[in-house]
Amino acid sequence: MTQHRAWGLVALDLILPTPCAACGGMRKSTQTTPGTWTLCGACQQRLPTTLARLDPVPSLFRASFWWDEYDSPTGAALRRGKYRPDHSTLRALSQALGRAASGVLPAVDWVVPVPQTPQAWLKRGFSPAHVLALGVGESLGCPVRMALGRGWGQAQAGKSASERQQNVQGAFSPRVALQGQRVLLVDDTVTSGATASACAQELLNAGAAHVVLLAATRAA
Repeated sequence: MTQHRAWGLVALDLILPTPCAACGGMRKSTQTTPGTWTLCGACQQRLPTTLARLDPVPSLFRASFWWDEYDSPTGAALRRGKYRPDHSTLRALSQALGRAASGVLPAVDWVVPVPQTPQAWLKRGFSPAHVLALGVGESLGCPVRMALGRGWGQAQAGKSASERQQNVQGAFSPRVALQGQRVLLVDDTVTSGATASACAQELLNAGAAHVVLLAATRAA
């Protein structure tokens, strides 16, 4: 970000202040990091700087990681980005997630986002998981590939663990042959692990050497 643009955003923030995407309080330009203009300084300080391991590791994954709890400022910002929808908030989170992932994950060749349903694409105009994956890919220096497709279906939110597993049966399909690629699968939230596991199975079927999971948030 150039100095002129940074000062321009500071001036705009003073004239038209907007609430923090996480806590809802009014942001102060002097407390925000240039380029991350959707979170107040306090909520930026609460963002984790590293990843935690998901335990136990789902059977189809070589390793699995999560960044923060769903019930946290990170989760609040993620919900705003996903359901408002608010692309800029997700982009800010993706950059912070990428920094947290750097140097922690096993070596991978591709970063692959969990695909959303076509009706979600029509509603939002973008994929939250893809936005998060872009930040991670930039940090790791790996290409982001839309290697999975998803058919029409119901969202996972509000379903029980058994309903989630049934809901994603046959929902995903590979778009490319992976030919031994090491894949990092990125999702916004992991709950039961049904969606991520269904995606991992298709990636392995398409020839992936192994799959590592990274979820921005973990829900109970």
